[in-house]
Amino acid sequence: MGKAKKSQEESKFAVELKAVLAMEPEERPKWLSMACRFVDDGAVNPNQLYDILVSEKLTKNMVRQTGLKMCKTLLKNMELFSEKQQKTLRQSVLLSQFGPESAGSAREAKPVKQPAGSSDLMEEMMARCRNFVRETAGSYEHRQKAVKLQEEWAEIAAWHEPLEEWEKAMMTRNDAMLLDKAARAEEERLQAILEWQFESDKAQEEEERRQKKLELKRLEEEERARAERMKAQEAWLAEELRKREEAEARERAAERRRRERDEEERRRRQEREEEDKRRRAEKLRQRLAAEFKAEEDRKRWEKEREEQKRREEQARKAELERQARAAEERKRAMEAHRILEEATLRAANMSNKRSAERVLEEARARAEGAKKQRPETPASSGSQASGSHVSSSKQIVFRVPGPLEFQFRKSE
Repeated sequence: MGKAKKSQEESKFAVELKAVLAMEPEERPKWLSMACRFVDDGAVNPNQLYDILVSEKLTKNMVRQTGLKMCKTLLKNMELFSEKQQKTLRQSVLLSQFGPESAGSAREAKPVKQPAGSSDLMEEMMARCRNFVRETAGSYEHRQKAVKLQEEWAEIAAWHEPLEEWEKAMMTRNDAMLLDKAARAEEERLQAILEWQFESDKAQEEEERRQKKLELKRLEEEERARAERMKAQEAWLAEELRKREEAEARERAAERRRRERDEEERRRRQEREEEDKRRRAEKLRQRLAAEFKAEEDRKRWEKEREEQKRREEQARKAELERQARAAEERKRAMEAHRILEEATLRAANMSNKRSAERVLEEARARAEGAKKQRPETPASSGSQASGSHVSSSKQIVFRVPGPLEFQFRKSE
């Protein structure tokens, strides 16, 4: 019986954010205590409780006393959550507003650890001060300030030493008060659990009595409804038979109209199909005509492009021939100049004037012959070039026809 009550109690207990927000703020500490107990028993998933506790809406319209109670319960049961969840919960809105770090409530959350000794703490502080002074004192003024600071700390230590026993006594008294408060809170929690269990059992008994009354009332209503259904069923059968005959007549008329509609629809569909065939044939003819025209345009463009390339190639070959002839002419001119220079040097070295003049005349004749010598034309250029070659005693003219037609001349 106890297990059944416990299962019913767990099923009635809601771990949902909407249900918690629907509660009064004063009821939420009691709900949190019960939720932690169910999580500890394994009846509730801790992730569900975690999602509710990190919500910012949980502390809406909540007074400080209620928030402190919830924080105290949460800190006592913090081990129910994982380390990552604990870290997030310590930074949640609930602990930020009402936790031990807000408004000096650290002693209500958990007991403060008493230091090992006030004298050791003071000695550690003095050592840190001395190290800081050694690191930062770089001048005479700094050293003077460091000496003054040490003297002040020594005076503070001398003043604080008589108060150490009093501080220890106060800490011990505060720890005892905190332990007493924790014990009273635990008793209150246990008392609240007992009251809640008593109220739950009482509500369950009332619910069972109400369910029995409802069951009896339901059975009576079902019996009356069964008799009424029997009467209504007989009337319904007669009415159904009449409706069925009328429906059959309507179906026959509808079938006749449907056949007529189908015949008309079939005729219209055939006409639409014939029209679609004619339209597709016309579109196909237009598309083929357009493709044929595009193909003709492409072939014409390729032909024009090939002709343009051929003309450019002819022009390039003619230009190369012109450059070759110009180079040959420069070579002949240099050869004639060399012959004249050699003849001039030889004539300058001769003692006989007539012999020197004869050598100069021969050199001029050779140079003139070298200048008038006709350049050789490559055999391949005559067979490939489509232009005409016109020569005279004074000029050589090359023409290349086409869209890039040009001509160049070179004096002999």
